[in-house]
Amino acid sequence: MKNRLFSYLAVAAVLLTGCDSYNRTDAIPSFTVTKTSLNIFVGDVVKIDASPTNQNYTWTSEVPEVATVSNTGEVTALSAGTTDIIVSSADATIRIPVIATVKIPLTDLVLNYTDPTLQVTLNGTYSVNATKEPSDANDVDNVVWTSSNPDVATVSSLGVISGLGLGYTTITCTLGNFVKSIDVEVIVTTSTPFRGPHILSASTPLEFPCIDFDMGGEGIAFHDTNSNNDGGVKYRANYGDPNGGSVDIGGDYAIGWTNNGEWWIYTLQVEDAGYYKVEMESSNNSATSFNFEFDAVVYPEYISRATGGWAAWTWMEYYNVYLTEGKHWMKIVYNSGGSNLRTLRFTYVP
Repeated sequence: MKNRLFSYLAVAAVLLTGCDSYNRTDAIPSFTVTKTSLNIFVGDVVKIDASPTNQNYTWTSEVPEVATVSNTGEVTALSAGTTDIIVSSADATIRIPVIATVKIPLTDLVLNYTDPTLQVTLNGTYSVNATKEPSDANDVDNVVWTSSNPDVATVSSLGVISGLGLGYTTITCTLGNFVKSIDVEVIVTTSTPFRGPHILSASTPLEFPCIDFDMGGEGIAFHDTNSNNDGGVKYRANYGDPNGGSVDIGGDYAIGWTNNGEWWIYTLQVEDAGYYKVEMESSNNSATSFNFEFDAVVYPEYISRATGGWAAWTWMEYYNVYLTEGKHWMKIVYNSGGSNLRTLRFTYVP
């Protein structure tokens, strides 16, 4: 009797197992859509596809006043607002949130810098702002900034220009179909030539007074450790520089009363590329030391001998410097001692 009961239970188990396997083969169909959400302008039509393509789909819009949908998945925005597009197949349903907005076209892109050339100092930065007109234009993506010569200057996604090397580049701002450009020159300093520019050529040596350093004022064209003109000569002001009065200029029209850490910048314009011998006429009672810099490159420190007195003017040769054609900046940095500086001379070396 027990064996017969066991056989009945085994047969029942097999039958139940067979029915369960048969039901699992008839699974609910699944599908995917090409868009999980949708931002659309009023009047535009966007197609949404469903896969696999061999199934039947039902398309409906919860708020047809905002957007309608065709039986093939074409969504048409009719007015500003939100709705859900509902896609169904068998017992599966997908909701696609839709935001419809009124298109406001971009009419112009305006940069806050309009001068012919923007000057950026070496290792310095300058921020350029790009403004949409109208400000609420919504038919464009983000601004794209590029530099034609990233070795000279780079530009960030926020329009911050960074000067990396001397020279020229073009910064371009693109938004939609609008493209605006700025010519950029990377310079050593924003100072400008005083009674210059000082033009160097192969034809004849160039001499000019040391007191003809650039215009721009303290910290830009020069650095003086005190704000008084100890020499009292108003040479700079007499020739149109209102910001050079703190440099000490004596009756011999030389820079005097020099102190450690003082410096002066000169803008040079080179007509003929090549080597130039750099000389300076100076006087002192004891040895002094200073550096020359050309285009922010520091040359080795130079220690000058004593000339024998403040009135004992002596020409001293410092370097042969190779200069390319174009604009250059020379900086004299005083390190130690005391000296009067009267004249600079540049001679082309064949």
